Amino acid sequence: MAPHVLISAHRCGGAVDPAYDNTPAGVRYAASIGADFVEFDVRRAADGSLVCSHDPVDDPSGQPCVDDVLAEVAACGLGAHVDLKGQGVAEWAEQLADRCAGVLDLGRVVFTTGNAQAAAVLARWAEAHESLALVGLTVGQSTSHLRLPAAVRARIGELYPTRRWRDSGAGVLVAHHLLARVRLLRWAHRREVRVLVWTVDSPRVVAAALRDPRVWMVTTNRPEAALAAREALGKQVSR
Repeated sequence: MAPHVLISAHRCGGAVDPAYDNTPAGVRYAASIGADFVEFDVRRAADGSLVCSHDPVDDPSGQPCVDDVLAEVAACGLGAHVDLKGQGVAEWAEQLADRCAGVLDLGRVVFTTGNAQAAAVLARWAEAHESLALVGLTVGQSTSHLRLPAAVRARIGELYPTRRWRDSGAGVLVAHHLLARVRLLRWAHRREVRVLVWTVDSPRVVAAALRDPRVWMVTTNRPEAALAAREALGKQVSR
């Protein structure tokens, strides 16, 4: 049988409708289409509050509150793909984990971050609380702020992540789809590591990911199309 790859709605479906972007309304949308997980971004605003936003936030007024989004995820029964972003993530990662633990089924939570120190904090938190929550280390983030030599070194380091992976304590590798195909799926498979591939949008890339037994979950801006593709694949296999 084909592997049942889980599907996470990126930014709560924000690419489908801006009103869904990291909001309770987006969580409801993800639930209505049958997504397995809903992905939302968490940042610390300038006043120290935690808000759901993909981009940096100075003024938290008008931004979706983390607690409101968490409450909606719990009400809808979705898995929570919680992506921690911004500066100083390790300083507030445990605070966020505690808030998630208060309302969510931690057996259906995956925390993701490109900050290895924050991943280590979350891994220690999960172990101390005997939690089933998963922690993912993200590789493949933007290098647009780096000069070319530094950008090349960064990409090479991401293709050979063993030391950073070990230091992070993570249990899930969260790989950009290009890096996943080039090397990281093989790297993870040899180590029996789950792989969450992002952001998978084109029909060709979606189809390849859904057929790959090494892929655990995909995050996509087109969750309805991905779900339809998964259903069609399942029907093909069952014939």
